[in-house]
Amino acid sequence: MPNWCLVLSLLLPAVLVAAQTLAQSGPPQPVQTPIANSKIGLLLPIAQGARGLAVDRLGNIYIADTMNNRVVKVPQSDLACSKPGSCTLVGCCWTGSTITPMSVAVGNNLDVYIGYTVGAPTVISGGILKVPYTDPTCSKGTCFSFATDIKSPVGVAIDSLDNIYIADENNGQFVFLESPRALSKCQLPVVNGYCEIPIPVGCSLNNTCGPNPTGQIENSAGIAVLPDGTFYASANLSGVVLKETPNSGGYQETQIGPAPGQPHMVKHAWGLALDCAGNLIIADWGLKDMQGQFTSSQVLRIPANDQTCSVQNDCTQIGTGISGPYGVAVGPDGGIYISASSIKGSPSGIVKVGP
Repeated sequence: MPNWCLVLSLLLPAVLVAAQTLAQSGPPQPVQTPIANSKIGLLLPIAQGARGLAVDRLGNIYIADTMNNRVVKVPQSDLACSKPGSCTLVGCCWTGSTITPMSVAVGNNLDVYIGYTVGAPTVISGGILKVPYTDPTCSKGTCFSFATDIKSPVGVAIDSLDNIYIADENNGQFVFLESPRALSKCQLPVVNGYCEIPIPVGCSLNNTCGPNPTGQIENSAGIAVLPDGTFYASANLSGVVLKETPNSGGYQETQIGPAPGQPHMVKHAWGLALDCAGNLIIADWGLKDMQGQFTSSQVLRIPANDQTCSVQNDCTQIGTGISGPYGVAVGPDGGIYISASSIKGSPSGIVKVGP
């Protein structure tokens, strides 16, 4: 859930109460919202590898433009980047290097966290780059990397205490990093103020949940977290989406989404996001045909009050003409941002669905 949801809960309590009442009163109506704002960053040469997305509390969009080796900040006031200098780079100048940004998240104080890999085409290592709000291009020397044993952080999320949750694709694992604000469970060495704690996600899939659970899911991809530390994790190859609820020092694990054979069954889950009502958004790039084209792609909204889609039309598809979605993020206005390989047959980019 975006950190700014907590801010909205203080400023707009009546709105959030109404949203929660609506979520609990019954199944939502199917969403038939067309793509609203055409492409985000229209004038940027964003290639097919635009992956991770994040939105801060001011509505600015952050794009992990993987194929162009950069992270771009797009202001809400100029979503098309039509004004010179309005869209800016975040982090260091990686163009032409073997350092590739894969994911991005924004902290409570607007610091930016970038998940990156090192090595192309073969990934050697990776890590998280912290970019302070006061040093967006790292020119002041205050940016730093940590969690450098993470090989491929394709998903990163931050909770209300600035704890970091990472989906490490190549290692098939999820990692919890306690922030300097909340070092309470640290048993491993603290690096740059962070304590690294592996999370055994996937134990329900191989019957290893218990006092000392072990788990691994194939090609971990997306991650999204609620303020209480409950988080959602996705597996790219299997399409499994899991909910991990803190429980007696560990996590209670449940599977999320439609059952096999049901409408909107998830096939290849990638990006995850949560809105302020606790509804889960899944970017599912579907399958590929013999020509390498995406088929059965979808962006799926799963309501907080029916996470197995047991009631018809509870789980709804978002947007139209979106093929090969990867990243997904929710803005303060409720709009959903999606990075995709193609949109209505045109080359890839970012779209906004909704308000």
